[in-house]
This record gives sequence, C-alpha cells and structure tokens, in this order.
Amino acid sequence: MGVGVRDVLKPLSRVVDCDALREEYERKPLAQVVAELEENSRDGFSLEVKRVDDRWLYFIAGKSGGFFWPSYLTAYFYCAKQLWLQHLLKATVVGERGLRCLARGVKAHKIYARYLEGRGLPVEKEVHVHGVFNGVEVDGYIDLLAEGVPVEVKSGYKEHLGHRLQAMLYAVLVGSRTAYIVYPHRVVHVAVDEGLLGVYVQRVLKVIGLREPPPEPPAKRNSRGERVKPCDTCEVRVLCAKYPSKFKTWDSFLAHIGELPRGDRCLNCPHLEYCRAFKARHEARPCMSHQRLLKV
Repeated sequence: MGVGVRDVLKPLSRVVDCDALREEYERKPLAQVVAELEENSRDGFSLEVKRVDDRWLYFIAGKSGGFFWPSYLTAYFYCAKQLWLQHLLKATVVGERGLRCLARGVKAHKIYARYLEGRGLPVEKEVHVHGVFNGVEVDGYIDLLAEGVPVEVKSGYKEHLGHRLQAMLYAVLVGSRTAYIVYPHRVVHVAVDEGLLGVYVQRVLKVIGLREPPPEPPAKRNSRGERVKPCDTCEVRVLCAKYPSKFKTWDSFLAHIGELPRGDRCLNCPHLEYCRAFKARHEARPCMSHQRLLKV
C-alpha cells in the first residue's frame, strides 16, 4: 500500500528552519531575489519596477485573461482595497519587503515538494488549473498537487479564512473534496464548502467590479491589545492613496457588498453605516445597546 497524503504532511517548520529561511531572504541581495523569482516564474510573468513618490514598488503581472484568480480570495481578507487595485492594474503590487516574502515562499514550496518526494509521494508543482465555478471562469496555479489533492504551502504564520477559501476553489477545480494548507506550525485540513465558497466569490466579484475603490481597512487590535491600522506599515500605501474612496465608512462598504453583521435582518437598519465601529467601542451592536443615544 502506497504512502498517502495525510500520512506524510507535517508543519513546514519540521521540514525547514523557518527563522533561518526568513533571515536568508532578509539578507539576500535584492537583485538575487528578483533573479530567483524570474527563474521560477510561470509563462507570461513580468516584473516592472516603478517609483511612486518616494518609494520603489514592484508590479508583478501574469497572464490573467480577465479570469477570476483564486488568490483574490486571500487578497480580499488581507485588504479589499489592494484587491481592487490588483484587479484594476492586472498586477500584484508589493514593496521590497513583499518581494522578499514572495521569493521566500517560492523557496519554501520547492523545499516542501522535495520532502514529499523523498517520502515516496508523487508531487506535481505549480499546477495550472482552469475551470468554471458557479458560472465564474477561474484560472490559477496550485502550489503542489499530491494524489489529486491540492497542498498549499504558507511560509507566513498568520492564518485566515481567505487561505481556506482559496484552497477550496483549487480543490473544486481538480475534482477533489478536500485540500491541505501547510503552515509553519501546523497542517490544516480543508473540506470543501461550496455554499461558503460561493458567498465569498460573489463578494470578491462585487469588490473588483466597483467603479470606486473600497476604503482603507479600519484599525484592529494586535496581540498586545493595541489598536493599530494595517495601512500604517503597508508598503503600497503611497499608491493606494492615489485612489481615494467615496465610501464614508468601512461599515457602509461592507453593507454595499452584502457583508451584513447579522444577515438579512440588517438590511433596513438605520445604524448600519456605523454598526461595527459602534460595537468596537461599546462592545455591543447598536440594535442590542441599552444606551439612549446611539453615537459612535
């Protein structure tokens, strides 16, 4: 009996020293980082360097054909405005830090593929997939395909729903009902939920179909409980600032794309445009608050 996917998958940190890999790509000359990305690129890959105000940005484009990219689902949870820009410009835009992270990720994929092959598991790398999901034409590349099951390798530690949705979409396109995501400290088994996947594909379509960009995402609490704005450390903010949003609040944007706090019961709520901001401050939604005056 052959080796199965589930039997051999293990966290990335048990295959490679993730800290050493990160330090390697932080120190590596930038020209070498670019050369590695170009060497491991797919057909149609192009990298263009542009100066935007006082910052150099890297525009990475591939053959899109106007299709839906599975990576849009991950981008949506990272930053809806960057997702909108990615679709508008037909390129992923990163700064130097982001470029180094991409190259590190490519190296991690290669190391993990060699590990799986060493355990006797046949692996296909950078598998091109194209198909239709719920009437939407999709095109993308799976990190690894083992026994017909997508395996996505993440060299970063942060997990979010976008990763699982992206893996689900890959699984659907290859006729699998399951996929795996390999993080540095754990392996996540992903079961396909076509209902959930369909909801978020439609939300992404609404975002990339907007004539005006989404607003900047709101501040979030970090692991120390501090409220921080993701934009404050974003390398692409200089470009993002050139596309101001007409949405008054983050809540009004989410309501516009159908992401309602409590589902359809919120459709006609007079507090919808500041619901989440109110909850962040008062620990209760406006409709559940005992305060007489509802103010953010």
